[in-house]
Amino acid sequence: MKYLLNAKQMKQVDVASINGCHIPSLCLMERAALSVTEELLKIDGIKGKKVDVVAGFGNNGADGLAIARQLNEAGIRVRVGLTGSRERRGTEESDQQRAMLTALNIPVRYLSEDTVDADADIIVDAIFGIGLTRPVTGVYERLIQEINAAKEAGSYVVSVDMPSGVDSDDGQILGVAVNADKTVTFGYEKIGLIMEPGRICAGEVVLKNPGFAPEEFLNLQDAVYTYTEADLLKIPKRPAGANKGTFGKVLLAAGSEDMGGAACLSAESTYRSGCGYVKVLTHRDNRTAVLTHVPEAVLITYETAETIENKVAEAISSNENGKKISLVDAAVLGPGLSVSENGRAVVRAVLNSTMVPTVVDADALNIIAEEVVNGGNPFAGKENTEWILTPHMGEMSRLTGIPVLELKKNPIQAAVRLSRALKVIVVLKDARTVVTDGDEVFINTSGNDGMATAGSGDVLTGVISALLARGMSPFEAAKMGVFVHGLAGDRSVLKVGKSGLCAGDIVKGLSLVLE
Repeated sequence: MKYLLNAKQMKQVDVASINGCHIPSLCLMERAALSVTEELLKIDGIKGKKVDVVAGFGNNGADGLAIARQLNEAGIRVRVGLTGSRERRGTEESDQQRAMLTALNIPVRYLSEDTVDADADIIVDAIFGIGLTRPVTGVYERLIQEINAAKEAGSYVVSVDMPSGVDSDDGQILGVAVNADKTVTFGYEKIGLIMEPGRICAGEVVLKNPGFAPEEFLNLQDAVYTYTEADLLKIPKRPAGANKGTFGKVLLAAGSEDMGGAACLSAESTYRSGCGYVKVLTHRDNRTAVLTHVPEAVLITYETAETIENKVAEAISSNENGKKISLVDAAVLGPGLSVSENGRAVVRAVLNSTMVPTVVDADALNIIAEEVVNGGNPFAGKENTEWILTPHMGEMSRLTGIPVLELKKNPIQAAVRLSRALKVIVVLKDARTVVTDGDEVFINTSGNDGMATAGSGDVLTGVISALLARGMSPFEAAKMGVFVHGLAGDRSVLKVGKSGLCAGDIVKGLSLVLE
């Protein structure tokens, strides 16, 4: 697990390092600058190139001034431009760094009356750091536009900590932002470097630790986080001598008269993710397709809405000695279901009958959306069951009444609000999927844009349900399921490429991720 911090949390890291661990601010600054300088010195032929450092008057700009001094010491041709006038004062550290340049006879020009060097081979963007919260205007807007124009003309752009103009808390562009080739960030990755469109502006992200306080000195429990491949160890191991029942049973309510593929993809991905037994509840028209594609599946079919309630009840539970006993360990509701009379009947029956953690996806979300957007809660009174909702942005818009473009501005906030309102786990699917239980927030960093293909979400529901059946807690299964699904896509894209990646390829990739 690794943390993804916002500006406030990162400033707390600074304070804990300086005040708690007594590490001088200038020492941290010098090491941070040196980590950028080291990256710059890796560039082929840099000693023959021209470097332009564009620095603000805050501590990010002070980092830039230190970088310029270090490059000069290494024999690099470097020009320095400050974003204001000669008379302007900066932070204490910025003024100290400027004094060092003056003492070393390194000239500084002032960009309120000058421009970015359009002929520079390399431009270092040190205008703003993590603290920017308002739209970029005036001279700053002009300078960022000049940096981007220079990049278009062939300059290589390196941003210090954050691309200037990107909100470090959510990745939004505050009017205009630098489009960097590389961003060297310090201590912890920022949320704004992970979320769109900040991730695109950042280019390649290099994480460096200039010597911040160890994590035991910090209070990061409430921070957003993501997983690394080391976290795969959290998935339960398959014990020797086990049987299919050891790895759980899943009910998959999926598919309709015209959409049988979703049931096939979900069922196969459930098996490929380690589940031992899958029951597929689907329309009779899908019988041949499911049995041909997933012969391991146990099939339960219906033809009319009138028969569905009994079919679902029989599949989910039985009565033994007057006690209701669950016959499955997890359930999936929705892939390919269609918004039809039959689809609505399936949703009603599963909502009323399930006794186990249940993943609600696709058309099941569309069916309940009218109630939810009007303030209702179809899960009220069913708190004994844990629910995992997996909407993409369009489905989230229907559930909340908020336009997609607005949701994309702050998906974390949208997911947390829906989770708290309905008391469910929310998996908000997008280029960076957000998973939350209303308190903790996980952002997935695996996966690639080739996975934006029909059926990819159906595969995800299968992965999550299999992890539930294997004994993971619902929140852990949701987070790990999203991470594993993304890794499977990353493995598969190496074989077939992004343009040709299909949902079935992601299913095959699961075997490359899971033991």
